[in-house]
Amino acid sequence: MIRLQNDYTSGVHPRVLSSLVRASKEEYSGYGTDEKTDSVGRTVLKTCNRTEGAVFFVKSGTQANTAAISFLLKPTDCVLCAATGHIATQETGALAGVGHAVQVLPGSLSKVDAKSLQAYCLAYETDSSPSHLTKPAVLYLSFPNEIGQTYTLEELEAISHMCVEHGLFLYIDGARLFYGLDAEASVTLSDIARLADVFTIGTTKCGALSAEAIVFRNKALAHRFDAHLRRAGALSARGWVCAVQIEALLKNRLAWRLAHTANTKSGKLAEVFAKAGISFVSQTKTNMQFVHLHRQHIKALKRICQFQIQRRFDDGSVQARFCTTWATPSSIITRIARALKEIDDA
Repeated sequence: MIRLQNDYTSGVHPRVLSSLVRASKEEYSGYGTDEKTDSVGRTVLKTCNRTEGAVFFVKSGTQANTAAISFLLKPTDCVLCAATGHIATQETGALAGVGHAVQVLPGSLSKVDAKSLQAYCLAYETDSSPSHLTKPAVLYLSFPNEIGQTYTLEELEAISHMCVEHGLFLYIDGARLFYGLDAEASVTLSDIARLADVFTIGTTKCGALSAEAIVFRNKALAHRFDAHLRRAGALSARGWVCAVQIEALLKNRLAWRLAHTANTKSGKLAEVFAKAGISFVSQTKTNMQFVHLHRQHIKALKRICQFQIQRRFDDGSVQARFCTTWATPSSIITRIARALKEIDDA
């Protein structure tokens, strides 16, 4: 049974595993103070075309989001996001759990847009009783977002400009960053690093065992963030373990190549769905496909693969997500095509 319900069902990429085995033969100081972690941090900045900044390594996306965003917020501040934002819908109130409000940006269903952001900020700034409101201090967006959409460079620059104008930090969740960069030709990692105040480089969903990098554009902004991570229980004793994995994926642009492989397979899967007359929830060039399946589709596909059912409808149909990875066998796409064709022929 092939698992397509998410992009972390596959194990670690062999090159990442080999790097971990080699690194395990050495000894390092604890909590990210070792030379390997420091070296990989510099490599991350160099890959982002940054001469200045700060890099920290953690084990998961939710850990990264909660630690970084809470560090940027005062107790009376809030973070803004789209209605489908991961921090609002998929992280079990992690930010609320540490005392911070998440506000959904009106008019932004799945993607944040500069005009909606401007309207929200102006409404706060002109309110007669701002002391009764949480102050918008961070804008969160994910690249790609929760339904596989990306932002163009023009969109990101407009959003960044609006954040600067209204004094917000721009935080970009890059849990699937490499899939997004492969899908959106107008945006590079250097662009993300130039426009975001803080962003994450996610590799857990792209070949790593468990490793995310949190990147601060301004080193001064990251002062005492290591202590904040420690207090949050997110500062790993073996910080080098995450660093080694990310180093392996940056070497020779392995992460980019793995993402391209997954996105290509996802595109072929989309062609199969389109040929079978299955409708799409969103148009995406990433490793995720979101489709509307009827009962006959569900029954046929459940025999050969697992996929995520995100929403059920009264007529028995569902909204489903299919994810591909570097390790997804091409044969499953052929099998899905055959199963759907048999429905049409019946």
